[in-house]
Amino acid sequence: MKEASRWKHIDASGRQSEVTGVPEVFAQGQGGLLDVALSPDFATDRTVFLSYSQGSAEGAGTSLFRAKLTGAYEGGFALEDGETIFSGNNKAYGGRHFGSRLVFAPDGTLFMTVGERGDGERAQDTSDHAGSVLRLTRDGQPAPGNPFVGQEATSRKSGPMVIAIRSRLRSILKPAFCGLLNTGHVAATKSIFPKPERTTAGR
Repeated sequence: MKEASRWKHIDASGRQSEVTGVPEVFAQGQGGLLDVALSPDFATDRTVFLSYSQGSAEGAGTSLFRAKLTGAYEGGFALEDGETIFSGNNKAYGGRHFGSRLVFAPDGTLFMTVGERGDGERAQDTSDHAGSVLRLTRDGQPAPGNPFVGQEATSRKSGPMVIAIRSRLRSILKPAFCGLLNTGHVAATKSIFPKPERTTAGR
């Protein structure tokens, strides 16, 4: 649940408990707490990932926060050992188009959509995180095999899988379709990575 810097744990019966330790957010316009993803090993490591709008003197951008979820309803929930492990350079003033959605891939890497901040031209710039889908390690670093990593002319702080998109607000991984990642802006959807191979029986 997004409400400035507040996050609530809600169980199946509707019982609510506020979670402490969330990062301070830039709560303007579409900014705030954006998405949450549980570690693939959450049952044992209790690690959660939050994307959020982070403010700075240079403007606000989209960032990724990692922490351990501790506690229970009786004593309250908390995020401990929290740290921002990735900060996008899609900074701008105002509260438009931060994205963001988080989806874990089967190999344990994390897809993160980053909004273009209301400026479509920035999404064409490969040195800018704005308007891209990033594939990161659980430490917030570029995942091995990303197509733009190591290319000086298109270097980024973290390598993207896809550029030149808007502010993707929906993402879902479809294992039945060769692990296709499907993203969308409101009602629109776009299949992006990887493209499935078509095969014909007997060939």
